[in-house]
Amino acid sequence: MQIGDVSRVSLGEFPTPIQKLDNLSNKLDGPEILIKRDDMNGLGTGGNKLRKLEFEMAKAKEEGATVLITTGAVQTNHGRLTLAAANKLNLKTVLVLTGEEPENFSGNILLDKIMGVEEIHFVEDSQQAVDQRVNSIEERLTGEGENPYYIPVGCDPLYGTLGYATCVMELVNQLGMNHKAPDYIVTASGTTSTQSGLVLGSRLFTRDQLEVVGISVSYHERSRDKDVSDYANQAADFLGLEESFSSSNIIALDDYV
Repeated sequence: MQIGDVSRVSLGEFPTPIQKLDNLSNKLDGPEILIKRDDMNGLGTGGNKLRKLEFEMAKAKEEGATVLITTGAVQTNHGRLTLAAANKLNLKTVLVLTGEEPENFSGNILLDKIMGVEEIHFVEDSQQAVDQRVNSIEERLTGEGENPYYIPVGCDPLYGTLGYATCVMELVNQLGMNHKAPDYIVTASGTTSTQSGLVLGSRLFTRDQLEVVGISVSYHERSRDKDVSDYANQAADFLGLEESFSSSNIIALDDYV
């Protein structure tokens, strides 16, 4: 499924399945709760970043990239999936991770090593430190004859928004075959483009009848609801749509961080 005239490569297996959570529904006395299994999208143990990377990787290929550089925390899901996608496209990957190098590798960082990451760099948790290290790596790789391509943590917000607007179309089609229309979709919200995509998709494919609830996974200096509405508006502009989104209508809960 495709929204908008933007290049995209096929990396995952879609549509991802939807499963009923009967035990949780019973525990809460009644609401039917379903889960969209984007962890089962077929690459690098899955996750929401793959829908975004299908757009980002297309741009990297168009620019003739030979090495991808991306950033995140030590246990970044984004980094793991970027590496898996790069492997599929025969590209090298360099990770710049914020935090101290662990004494023993486990979780995602162990998977990164197993999947053959080219380099891992550890820097202090500040944007300045990340930018300085990325710039240094880009200069060195260019001098070695490589063509580096930098992917910010979480990917370009436009790609995340387009990817998850498409996901709503996928979700509505799947549930429609079973004569189901959801009232709410609940998502983890970090860099916020997943939520902005769901908000845009709800407008396009349900006329806002599907309410999107974001659950914050981290505090941001900026207002999360404003980020969501801003990204949704940017994507609507990109698609040439006469749609607008207000931060006052965005549900972004940070009670559980």
